[in-house]
Amino acid sequence: MWDREAKKGIPEANELKRLVRDMIAPAKSLGHADSQGTGDSDDDDPKDVDIDDDEAAEMRSFYGVL
Repeated sequence: MWDREAKKGIPEANELKRLVRDMIAPAKSLGHADSQGTGDSDDDDPKDVDIDDDEAAEMRSFYGVL
């Protein structure tokens, strides 16, 4: 989800929340965290990450997203 070497550092909390949300529940709102932009470029789009249905179900279960 986040490659510290490729992205040169660690993400801010809001950015990490967005990445997780976009992978497991893209329609869910993060409230105020959604209104603050990170300034990331389009090539860092978390939707480009390929996971299979079993991985997605495991992540939803782990994070309590139905």
